[in-house]
Amino acid sequence: MSALSQISTGSLPELPGSTVLRMDMTGDHEVLRVDLGTPRETLFCRFMVNPTQVAGGEVVLAGGIDAQGRSVWQVTLDLTNELVTFHVGGVQMTSALPTSLAWHSVEVGLDTSTGLVSLRVNGVPRGTATAVFNATQHAWLGVGFISIGPTGTIDVDHWVLADSPIGVPRSTPADEHAGDPRRWLVVYNRSDAESCVWADTYRDRRGVPYANLCGLVLPTTETTSAGEYESMRQQIGDYLDDNGLRDQIVGVLLGYRVPGYADVAGTGSLTPIASYLHTDDAHGLPVVNPLYQSEITQRPIASEFVSVRLTGRIDAPTLAEAIALIDRADDLIANPLAHDQGADLLIDINPDSASISPGYTLPVQDWATGQGVAQLRLPTIVYDEQAPTTASNEAVIWGWRDAAPPAGFFETQGGRRAICLQFDPLPDPAVTVRDAAATDWLSAAMQAGYAYAAAPSRAYSLSSLPLPHLFFEGLRRGWTVAEAWLVAQPFLRDGLQLIGDPLMPIPFPQAGYDVFGPSPRLDLIDFDKPLAVLHAGVKQFAIDAEDLPAQGQAVRYLVRAIDAQGRSDHASATAYLAVDSGQVIRPALPAWPTDAEWLVLERAGQLVLSAYWPASLDALGIDMVQLVVQSGSDDPVTHSAVTPVTGQRRVVFTIDRPAEPTRYRFISVQGVTSFDSPWSAEVLPAGIPSQSLTLLEASS
Repeated sequence: MSALSQISTGSLPELPGSTVLRMDMTGDHEVLRVDLGTPRETLFCRFMVNPTQVAGGEVVLAGGIDAQGRSVWQVTLDLTNELVTFHVGGVQMTSALPTSLAWHSVEVGLDTSTGLVSLRVNGVPRGTATAVFNATQHAWLGVGFISIGPTGTIDVDHWVLADSPIGVPRSTPADEHAGDPRRWLVVYNRSDAESCVWADTYRDRRGVPYANLCGLVLPTTETTSAGEYESMRQQIGDYLDDNGLRDQIVGVLLGYRVPGYADVAGTGSLTPIASYLHTDDAHGLPVVNPLYQSEITQRPIASEFVSVRLTGRIDAPTLAEAIALIDRADDLIANPLAHDQGADLLIDINPDSASISPGYTLPVQDWATGQGVAQLRLPTIVYDEQAPTTASNEAVIWGWRDAAPPAGFFETQGGRRAICLQFDPLPDPAVTVRDAAATDWLSAAMQAGYAYAAAPSRAYSLSSLPLPHLFFEGLRRGWTVAEAWLVAQPFLRDGLQLIGDPLMPIPFPQAGYDVFGPSPRLDLIDFDKPLAVLHAGVKQFAIDAEDLPAQGQAVRYLVRAIDAQGRSDHASATAYLAVDSGQVIRPALPAWPTDAEWLVLERAGQLVLSAYWPASLDALGIDMVQLVVQSGSDDPVTHSAVTPVTGQRRVVFTIDRPAEPTRYRFISVQGVTSFDSPWSAEVLPAGIPSQSLTLLEASS
């Protein structure tokens, strides 16, 4: 049996379609040999290797032969000790190759004119040396010899020979925005075995390419000195440049057991490294954020990340807790926040410090008490005087006082916890996320089950305060946390930090009600400016005195239901209010959409849909009535059409019950003009009880 075979499966997940060379340790020794034509004085050889299906022993993966048939260089893999070694001219360069990562990039460089040789593993230099050796005439890939009896298979892919450094095989981004995992660099610590495990877990969950995993030898402490930070910053920059990723990467994520704080002044005043890495500059004072948006407009694209980048950090007391942060983000995406699932928004808008300028407090207060916060469609609790001492269903917290949460603040476990942001400007600093006993806001929020948390690590200028209306509007539009966090900060590098998965959005609920008016006529209502934006659990709405009509006048309000997809064109109802002798008169018209407004008969497995008009269709000038159907998120289509007869006021359509959630509307055609009825709520497939539409069993 041959030692080598080619397979079409098992290649790099982000680069499918290539043919993998599989080395079978139970077969004969065999190599794939390439004649370079003439001896190459300068040669770079790069290949990807996956050793996860082999155990023990040592194999030779690749090598070079000179014009006389003598071995010039070879690359060996010691599977027992997880080491890769480059042998050339009596020189050996060895590097660790942790098998917790599935694939590895191995690249060797040779220059006979200078004698310079180099080894690069996973895109990072592992050594350079000077040796005496001959030029390479033939290069080969395969099992040159086997020692100490390894068993299993090794897969090799993306073998490249070139005259200059090659770098890791890159995966082209699919999107211009930073929600694409291909635009993120994930930094892990090769000095910590669990950091390698975390990196592969994150890669698998988020689809980050192997080329975007940057493993560096870093201190294992959470805090570094100025010199250690500078070295780390330089290594990250070198990795981007050496592997052709500089123009592609717009975000850097510091992973589990990567240092998180830098004491650049040696005074104990710590700045989050992620905050510093927003720019390529050396550490220093805060800088103006060129991507700050005073009003949320367009989602930033890669070409705009010229002088700044997104950053994030995932760390925790244990590996399991660091992975739990990824799990929590997954849960938020799979199960969006909703008012009926114990999800509240808690806002503390009044800092304790009287010295804080209204210039910083008023924008937060305006957002918290206005339509901006209502757009999140969550039940809201606003504290403007006494700070809260407990919270139960808080999915989201925004506050800026109290150095640490009050005792017992997070004890009640009632709601879904998404994000906790606490920006006390003179804090008891949050300088660790690895200490399970820490009591600051950041650590307490992590321990309470939040997916994301933010807090300062030192006193900061309030001019750097992220503005909530920008941050939450970015999230509401589906941006990732990192994107919303960046564009909401007027200044960067000022001691603020965000812990959690930066690649994940927080999907706020869309279902609810919009109230429009007051207006003397419905056709004068401005549908771009609702009077109120309400969440789905609201059953009544109080009208302020200034919005009531004057004596002897009448106004109309319109209430429009918004469905779970954010669609606002169904289930509208109007309310008519008049004032007589100082008393508000409410007619019998429904003020809220109800199930009874759209009755559907079900007979023998079919739906009977009826529409009525106040006069005969011919008298109203209606030439045709159409039934339009929309299944799921598909485009609406015309299902049936009826031409009415003289005197007809009622049109009935009988259709099969749908196989997936479907909604309906009638269209009245009058010459070249069409008039749409509101959409029905969704009719659910047979066997699924309808929760949003009344279905009546016909008795005959």
